[in-house]
Amino acid sequence: VLGMLMSRHHEALRSGLGLSTPRIEELKNAALSAGAWGFKLVGSGGGGCAVAWTSEAKATTVSTAMKKAGAPMTWIIRQPSSGASVIEEN
Repeated sequence: VLGMLMSRHHEALRSGLGLSTPRIEELKNAALSAGAWGFKLVGSGGGGCAVAWTSEAKATTVSTAMKKAGAPMTWIIRQPSSGASVIEEN
């Protein structure tokens, strides 16, 4: 379900706000064709980055497909952060 929601949000950003680019769309198609569950552009100011969500078993395949489609760099994050936390209180 999360992958579907990611893709729906990407479509809203692309079609509703015009924030995607031809390269991002190529990366989306490559990631989803390689087995990613979902894809969306991220970042502010026009979507210079994107996230593909996939199983660990397909992570390298999805990453390789995105590189072949023109991604200058990809990262596979196997252990996500635990989220925001207070480091120091003033």
